[in-house]
Amino acid sequence: MRLRIIQLDPTNVQARIDGAESALKFRKITIAQNLLARPTAEMQKFTRYYDLLGWLQILSHDLQDANATWMNALEHNPGNIIFETNLATVRLSSSDESVRKEAVNKLEQIVFGEKPPVSALVSLMVYAIQSPDKPKDIDRWLERFRTLVPQTDPLFTNYLDTLRRWSPDRFAEELASYQVVVLPVPAAAMHAQSWMISSGLFKEFCDFRQSLPEPLRDNIQSILLQAEALFNLDRKDELNRLLEQPVFMQMLPLKMAWQEPPDRR
Repeated sequence: MRLRIIQLDPTNVQARIDGAESALKFRKITIAQNLLARPTAEMQKFTRYYDLLGWLQILSHDLQDANATWMNALEHNPGNIIFETNLATVRLSSSDESVRKEAVNKLEQIVFGEKPPVSALVSLMVYAIQSPDKPKDIDRWLERFRTLVPQTDPLFTNYLDTLRRWSPDRFAEELASYQVVVLPVPAAAMHAQSWMISSGLFKEFCDFRQSLPEPLRDNIQSILLQAEALFNLDRKDELNRLLEQPVFMQMLPLKMAWQEPPDRR
């Protein structure tokens, strides 16, 4: 519908920006590029234009262009905390250590200020996970994240990933607390299952799934994740019983793949 509106009225700035945002959400990069190309002076008055253009450039691996976009955005919108966060986040990928250090300092300043955007907290968590050395202020970062981001927020798992990387002695307790909180919230419980599988927490996933209410356990996505967990744990008998469920009759190639022994090389 938005594309049709734009075709009928190419000067409709709001429709172009809304359409670009939808395209980015669904990773339709070419459509987003076309909608954001050749911006009018009116488009450049919208802060969302710079935000979308910068993230489009990141998704396209054009980090230098994203850096330039958010520098330009800050010239038009000085002090905009979202643009400052985005610019610092891009600079975390710089090959220049001094630039990376300055970016970390900027993100810390934002994170420990008033009402920091969650994206700034996430950027520090991702940086910490990827860092070869333990950041000296990691405990402060973790405490700040834990204080500001609710456990039911899908982004909370960035905290758990960072904790697992740098404070593994605390991870089990925090994971257990997280599971208790998300259990009665269907969307959060589903995200928790997907996250545990993607993180290789197969046993923890199986234990958590046993505590889910029946409607959630019967969810097809949960069943598929259970098959993946059992396969990786090499629990063949349980996996074979699961694969006998009617849902797998419509997924024979997938069923056959899971019946192959896991490659332990």
